Amino acid sequence: MRIKIVLHSSLRTLLADDAKGRATLDLPEGSQISNVIDMFHIPDGVICAVNDQLEPSRERFLANEDMLRFLRPSVGG
Repeated sequence: MRIKIVLHSSLRTLLADDAKGRATLDLPEGSQISNVIDMFHIPDGVICAVNDQLEPSRERFLANEDMLRFLRPSVGG
């Protein structure tokens, strides 16, 4: 299955500079968000959205053509 990932803000450094925070991955069926987190060493506390919907479970199974976005939580005041 093929998924897309987008890494925002400082997470973009986890990919090559020319990737501009975006990548397409071929993953085996049955892959979960946690597999992608482990693959890229994404730190704890990062927010994940699947197909533009926040996803609290790292154990969610992925489907072909899913788009994952990883964002650092923002703090404002």
